[in-house]
Amino acid sequence: MTTRKNSSIKLESIGVEQRLRDFLGADKPLPEHKGKHTDDLWFKSNEQYPEFWVEHKDVTAEKVGLNQVHCTRYEVMIVDLTGNEYYDYDYVVLDPAFILSKVLNKKGQHSHSAIECAQVNVTPSEVEKYGCKEEELFDKVIAAYKRGEEKKELKEFALRKGQEIIERAKQDMKELEELL
Repeated sequence: MTTRKNSSIKLESIGVEQRLRDFLGADKPLPEHKGKHTDDLWFKSNEQYPEFWVEHKDVTAEKVGLNQVHCTRYEVMIVDLTGNEYYDYDYVVLDPAFILSKVLNKKGQHSHSAIECAQVNVTPSEVEKYGCKEEELFDKVIAAYKRGEEKKELKEFALRKGQEIIERAKQDMKELEELL
């Protein structure tokens, strides 16, 4: 593998998500999206696709370990490898069904359930399979979104589990308030 430097998007760590938004034609999610969706990239609906969200993770190490992955959001994930000397790709684009498959039989991160929050490791062969250069990024994001949408049962499962987590948290706070 060759040692690469930064892409045209990632010149510095500051503003990476804004540069990704500009490059991909995405927006910053609105305050009312907070908690339900990532606050990274929001693709508004158009003739190609309905609205959807994309989470951004940055990895500079040889091992592609993604912290605090919330798979119940069922969102596409862009793993930014620009400036990473270990890979010849600029990005890895993961569909939400793939992300769910990676938490099977795992312990949660900051939670008992990996469905709620997990550390997800992407193997070198998976980087090879899902990796892309910067000029391919938009097409890869749309393809990953469509792959995720094809897995309707997984999407319904993730969204249902996400809602159950929210309801359980509300009930926990209610019970705690009553005790205090």
